[in-house]
Amino acid sequence: MRRYLSTYKVLNRGELTVTLPFILFMLVMMSLGVFVALNTDSIFYVVSLMALSFILPIFLYQHQKIKWKLWAFENVRDLSDLLTKETSSLLLSGNNPLEEKTILSYKKDKERIKKIAFERKRNKTFALEIEDTFLPAKTEIKYSIIYYLFFLLIGISIGYVFFLIPTNTGDAIFGKVVCGISALLFIQWSIRRLMDRDFILKLSHQGIELRKYGVLSWDKIENLQVFSRIHHRGSKRSTREKSLEFSFKHGGEMKTLKFNIRTLNISMPDLDETIKIYQLRHKKRIKVSNTV
Repeated sequence: MRRYLSTYKVLNRGELTVTLPFILFMLVMMSLGVFVALNTDSIFYVVSLMALSFILPIFLYQHQKIKWKLWAFENVRDLSDLLTKETSSLLLSGNNPLEEKTILSYKKDKERIKKIAFERKRNKTFALEIEDTFLPAKTEIKYSIIYYLFFLLIGISIGYVFFLIPTNTGDAIFGKVVCGISALLFIQWSIRRLMDRDFILKLSHQGIELRKYGVLSWDKIENLQVFSRIHHRGSKRSTREKSLEFSFKHGGEMKTLKFNIRTLNISMPDLDETIKIYQLRHKKRIKVSNTV
């Protein structure tokens, strides 16, 4: 029996098998062009290699992407979700991913992709409900030890710089004070998080339990989404956000909470699947209670 995968896991595999080889190949070709430029007087070789450093990776990218789409369309659990999922990559670029334009034709592969989509619609497997895999009655999500250890090391490193800075000038003293305060803030903040081993979120068939608000039933949670999004700041700088966000009514007011998934001890794909499994269990319990 085929084990279908979540949209996030399918996209992650695409990044590893399509985007990463494309970037690495381009960097290798560009490095080779620079090496040749430094060791030869032939402008023709240099220009040719620099041109190939863009052309050949594009051919590799399109070839790998077609092969990934063949695999993804067959193995993703919810094909409609895959085709509409916001992603920072170009894996599903264009208004219609089924009609993608490529340098080479890939006619047979494109026909196979369309056929897979058609067959899944006909067989009613286009969008499958998540399988209720083994999970405990409740899953506790806590602060990530690795994430806050990283910032603890940053704080210790800044503290090391603090002891290296001399105190013979006013600027040096100012730098020493800034380093000292920064080191103390990083160390205090990260240690406080590392010592806090109580749950941040507790998931179950009942809903999401929070420290401050208690258990929020799945029926009362609105606009729940686990997402990865890129924010562009200026022409060059960009940051990737990975968050869990949902809204609920408390004390007559709507509240919206957002959690940075990087700070939690669970990955984005696993969090997305875990939430869907508990929501499925909640639906099953409601159906059982209504039939009794």
